[in-house]
Amino acid sequence: MRKLLGNKFSVIKHAHAEEPLKHLSPKQLVLHHAISKARSVRGKIKKGVIIAADTIVVCNGKILGKPKDKKDAARMLRMISGRIVRVITGVAVMRVDRGTRPRARTDYAITFVKIKKLSKNEIDSYVKTGEPLDKAGAFAIQGKGGKLIEWIEGDYDNVVGLPTEKLKIMLRKIGYNL
Repeated sequence: MRKLLGNKFSVIKHAHAEEPLKHLSPKQLVLHHAISKARSVRGKIKKGVIIAADTIVVCNGKILGKPKDKKDAARMLRMISGRIVRVITGVAVMRVDRGTRPRARTDYAITFVKIKKLSKNEIDSYVKTGEPLDKAGAFAIQGKGGKLIEWIEGDYDNVVGLPTEKLKIMLRKIGYNL
């Protein structure tokens, strides 16, 4: 992120509750969460660009967010074991200038990830690391969970949680040139 935007950025805690909304498709859900996160911090800055994102994993039509606990993480890992999952990230960018209406864009990226067939011991060992507890789908490709991956098709950065090439295009569209 620092390489993309430079050193002048802050992380601002959003006030959006990431609830599963069953009436929305996976794409609509991540876009809804991303723009809601951006809107929830809009009043906290006077000028600048807000970038917000939300990532989910979809396996056999089921949306997997972050696990509730270790038991839920193990359940998710058993579910995705040996399968191809879709990692979908919704991104919202919003340019805020004092006295003008914020300009916003939303988009999403999809990456296909093939998870290796995992043994009970592999799942238990990975869950014990604590890494899967705050990751959509209970795995982190950029961490220890990278060993669980057989292959990916699409943007690696999207699986990490922010599709940087798509983000660059979106920033240009709102007039923010890198």
